[in-house]
Amino acid sequence: MNMKRDTTDILNDLLQDWHRRDESYSPVEGNRTSAGFAGVQSLHRQWASEDDVLDIEVESGLLKAVGEHIMALSPEHRTVLQLEARNLATGHWVWRSARLPNDPKKLEQLRAEARKALLDRLIRSKLL
Repeated sequence: MNMKRDTTDILNDLLQDWHRRDESYSPVEGNRTSAGFAGVQSLHRQWASEDDVLDIEVESGLLKAVGEHIMALSPEHRTVLQLEARNLATGHWVWRSARLPNDPKKLEQLRAEARKALLDRLIRSKLL
């Protein structure tokens, strides 16, 4: 197994995982939570080891930070990365936006700029 991964693969995995995490978030309106139970996690982890729970928490924090960095980018960069994340997560390259250029060369240039901007932010914040 190759332990050194290309930044393209790492960024693709982060975008895909971020999209899946973001899509799975659904606030429940109307249910009140007692302050004593505000931080309680669901029971789906009841059989997980302490290491598994720690891994889940670390990954969740990383993906939350990735999302915050994506949201801090320019609207065009944010949009192209959101669509790329959706395409990676679904495995189908069909998602498009009217906000992005129709010209494939311009779109690829914008995509490369957005990926570089995100990668630079993640490196500066020591997430990568």
